[in-house]
Amino acid sequence: MVIQNNIFFKEGIPQNSMLNRSFYLYKLKYPSVFTLPDLSIKFANNQVKQNVKEINVSEDEKRKHLLVIEKKEGNYLYGHFYKAKQESEISVIDEGEGVVTIEELDKDKSWAEKSRLIIDLTNSFIFGEYNYDGVRFFQSPFGEYLRETLGRSDLDIEIVYNKESYENLANRDIKYLEMKVTKPKLKMMEDIFGLSGLEVFKDADESQSLTLKIKITAGRKKSFSKAFIEKVLNKFNSLTDKSGIRKFEIKQTNFDVPLELVKTQILRTKIDIQDKSNEEIFALIVQTYEDLDLNEFLDIEEND
Repeated sequence: MVIQNNIFFKEGIPQNSMLNRSFYLYKLKYPSVFTLPDLSIKFANNQVKQNVKEINVSEDEKRKHLLVIEKKEGNYLYGHFYKAKQESEISVIDEGEGVVTIEELDKDKSWAEKSRLIIDLTNSFIFGEYNYDGVRFFQSPFGEYLRETLGRSDLDIEIVYNKESYENLANRDIKYLEMKVTKPKLKMMEDIFGLSGLEVFKDADESQSLTLKIKITAGRKKSFSKAFIEKVLNKFNSLTDKSGIRKFEIKQTNFDVPLELVKTQILRTKIDIQDKSNEEIFALIVQTYEDLDLNEFLDIEEND
């Protein structure tokens, strides 16, 4: 994925950065018949007061939230998502208390939590910051905020990676494992599952578009041994080059939602923001996002 018009934020990317901020991938989902407004205009700096919304953060508490799109370049939007630290704060919202500028809001960190994000308009992916210092549980308030400000109850934010889903996976009752790889990566299946004989497919297609899928299922009313699952996960985690893996999915017994391990390994990343300008930080975010090569890992065309 190469976006040609990101020169402004891409210049001067620091090398060998320390990693200290987590970024996760989200998908903005809405009906195909609905056309999004121009978000760079809707959430521009001069629309701040109109765009502050009170969003429930719990059953008995609301907080004010605000999205500001700082810049649009090519197919990317660069923005910040704010959440008031207390119900009565960020008076940028309240004309009766006066207006606080975005510059002042950024300067006084006691007023609001802030998360950086980019929105890829090509496929509606959002690469957003999720930290103790930012808007925690980014997915839920951001989705509710967009529904409120855009007046669309049928719009949602889908998380592509969810850390809690994968903790202690090797200790769970696993029903099946499924892996899908491109032809040049056939040896991965052999290495991970201890298979042999896949060479027979090497001459099936000269292009890299050919994919092969293998699914290993435990017997009826059974699950795999812990030792087998640990062995498979260890072999997968030891791979240094995961390009070419289209899917690596595990499903638990009596659990409806399959867990796609490729997403846990590739789409959770950290970016250094310390002592850097917004331009430098956004340059790092864009570079990291593009390096994910999502067309390869997420089968975007196929899923859409």
